[in-house]
Amino acid sequence: MDFKDGKPAPGALPAVRRAALIVLAVVLGAAWGGGPVPTGGPAHLLSVKAAKCVRLGKSGGRETLINRCGDCRKVKLQRRRPGGNFPTARTITVPELSQIELSFLGPGRTRIVSDQSCRAAADRRDDGQRCTRLKVMKNGTLALVNQCAICRIAVVERAQPGGGRKMRTVVLAARAAVPIAGQGQARVLTEKSCR
Repeated sequence: MDFKDGKPAPGALPAVRRAALIVLAVVLGAAWGGGPVPTGGPAHLLSVKAAKCVRLGKSGGRETLINRCGDCRKVKLQRRRPGGNFPTARTITVPELSQIELSFLGPGRTRIVSDQSCRAAADRRDDGQRCTRLKVMKNGTLALVNQCAICRIAVVERAQPGGGRKMRTVVLAARAAVPIAGQGQARVLTEKSCR
């Protein structure tokens, strides 16, 4: 910095202000969750940021939900079309570390309203009784079999050849079997009584 008569030169002052603003931005960014949070900082801001596992993305011109966490997530979406008065609301379950293509077509804006673990929701709905299981049938197809004498609803997740996963809700009559389409590994996520 150049000094003239003990004072900074006229061109040096903007550089000092710029450096002070940069330091201020770094400190505030760290305090608000934009970087490493110092010990004793606002931990509540960090927990809100960490809770967001699912984000919106684009793939092949279509909107997708991308789950970056190792936990199943239940996401509530709102979609507003141009000129539309009311937004469309949807709830979608996204398996861990996967992405799901959304079925919204045409112009519009989609936003995530909430993102929560689906384990808590599944625990409330799952009645604890295990009646369904996956079984390879004699013809080589995979089927979901209900071994109980009551109707059951189950959510089955199946891996897809491209690396994605698809979930399907299956209603099974008492002692019935339903084929599960697709290839790859499958698992029953939840099940409950039809009543």
